[in-house]
Amino acid sequence: MQYLCKKQLCIGGTTYDKGDVIPDGVVFPERASRLKMSNYIAEIGEGASAELVPQASLEFAEPEELVVSIDVEETVSGEKVAILATPEEIQQVFAIMQMNAEDGVKAICDVEDENVLILIHASDSRTTIKKAAEKQAGTLTTVKDDSNEAVNGNQSTDNK
Repeated sequence: MQYLCKKQLCIGGTTYDKGDVIPDGVVFPERASRLKMSNYIAEIGEGASAELVPQASLEFAEPEELVVSIDVEETVSGEKVAILATPEEIQQVFAIMQMNAEDGVKAICDVEDENVLILIHASDSRTTIKKAAEKQAGTLTTVKDDSNEAVNGNQSTDNK
């Protein structure tokens, strides 16, 4: 699937500017939905080009925000996964990595950004920090699952 870059971002060491066509296979399918939700990319049909996309849609785009693609090795499969992080997320990761283990664990309990937790887990070698990041990621996933169940639980199942 080809995508149109709506905000500047760097993927796999290549920087794409607003209006560039990102070739097929560059964006990992598991990351594409988040990039679309964040308004960094838009799907374009196979064989389409940037000239076929109405330019008016690009004129009113949000101001460009720098995003960095960081390749992280997935622990289960050993494959590389690209994590897109903003400068603020990277600063938060480094701030936690510079803390002692006890303070780092406390700081991780307040992290609500999945990218920060993934980067901390991948880059910090301290076992206590890795476990805290895993636990917090599990907590975030549980909270998301619970909120979805509450919405679904409110639907009527009575067919009378």
